[in-house]
Amino acid sequence: MLVIYDKASGLINHILVHAEPGLDHMKKVYTELGKGTLLNPGGSMNDSVTHYVFDGRIIPRPTVDVVGPGDMSASDLIFHVNQPCELEVSFAGEVVATEALQSGPLPFSVEHPGAYQLRFSAPFPFLDAIFNLEVR
Repeated sequence: MLVIYDKASGLINHILVHAEPGLDHMKKVYTELGKGTLLNPGGSMNDSVTHYVFDGRIIPRPTVDVVGPGDMSASDLIFHVNQPCELEVSFAGEVVATEALQSGPLPFSVEHPGAYQLRFSAPFPFLDAIFNLEVR
């Protein structure tokens, strides 16, 4: 397996399992193009979504650091946001609010019962933290 990645960010661009001229040859080609390459690092094809390359190793991407309340069905909740991020609130599948957040407590309350999704996102390499709420 040959992993091709962006040297600056660690974003995995491609994973080659087999190449006709051989993986060693493809490693040389991509290296000459300025791409980062790792030959036979282990892992799986799915790693390109949930992992990235850091210090020459494939490691899991961190999730945005947000701690949700224990009871996700209450109408008044407090989330603890531990890093700057963007919040997107969806109700019944439609985005109803977006906001840039800083670290700190985030009170969240709603007037209408139903299904809500809170998606906290930050720049790569972070994965979104997603909370699904069913408010009664």
